[in-house]
Amino acid sequence: MPSRPFSESIKITPEHSGMHGSEPSPFCNSSAKSLEVRYGLPTAVDIARYLIQLAASETEPEFLTHMRLQKLLYYVQGWSLALRSRPAFFERIEAWAHGPVVKSVYPEFASFGDQPIPNEDVPLPQGLLSDDPEFINAVWEAYKGYSATSLRTMTHEERPWRDARGNCDPADRCDSEITQEALRTFFREVSQSRGQAS
Repeated sequence: MPSRPFSESIKITPEHSGMHGSEPSPFCNSSAKSLEVRYGLPTAVDIARYLIQLAASETEPEFLTHMRLQKLLYYVQGWSLALRSRPAFFERIEAWAHGPVVKSVYPEFASFGDQPIPNEDVPLPQGLLSDDPEFINAVWEAYKGYSATSLRTMTHEERPWRDARGNCDPADRCDSEITQEALRTFFREVSQSRGQAS
């Protein structure tokens, strides 16, 4: 297993910030406009769909479970807030017992339970911004070596989830929000400790 990823694993270049054009991703339906794009951002479901297609495109294809997918969404959002100074998606992340969960994504993939999500059952994402694929790819590269259980453990050790849980016992149901500000602050601190954030 690789060493635990920090910000040096996520190399942000001008292309990540949308300063230059980049090749369209083969996992995006760029000709379609999502009806759910709000505030100029893609939905968390679209980013989840992109991650599922990305994982399946590996030389040795990977098929994400729902729990692993939810944790990857948390890391995409946290690093986007820290390194791009904007959220990747607008939906709230909640501090559930097994780690961060984007509640609006949950019903989309709940039927798979703890089984891998087949990419052929998932529509192509619609509405990703031009710089999103490269950024999501970078987060995937940093975290793809981690199982769902490992990612859950990692999020449990991080301040945004712990603070949002407050005094809840480990198994208690909790729908408290992990705020964008909490994510931005935490991931910027991690990034600055590694000398990447400006």
